[in-house]
Amino acid sequence: MGDDYGYFGSGSSGYAHYQQTFKSCFGGSSGSDGGHHNNEPDWSNLLTLLKIGVLIVVPLYWTVTALHIAFYDLASIEPITVFIDLLGTPAFVYVVWGRILSLRG
Repeated sequence: MGDDYGYFGSGSSGYAHYQQTFKSCFGGSSGSDGGHHNNEPDWSNLLTLLKIGVLIVVPLYWTVTALHIAFYDLASIEPITVFIDLLGTPAFVYVVWGRILSLRG
């Protein structure tokens, strides 16, 4: 019973399949670190999502604000609208300008 590796089979063949799967999932333990992995978060995906959010949300917000001004009066705009415009506009310009510079090489 000691040489039964369940799904992978039994004996040396089962052990070989088990080890192969383990190494492909968790990597081989090279050196004396015991196979520890780097658990640092990858922030590039979060930054990409934030950039996409800025590129979509800010122009959409500008459109809604422009429609609100066109069909209502300017005095009815909430102070939060002014704050979002003051914060969103530089963020939008920064993201677009960074993208232009990265495409230039």
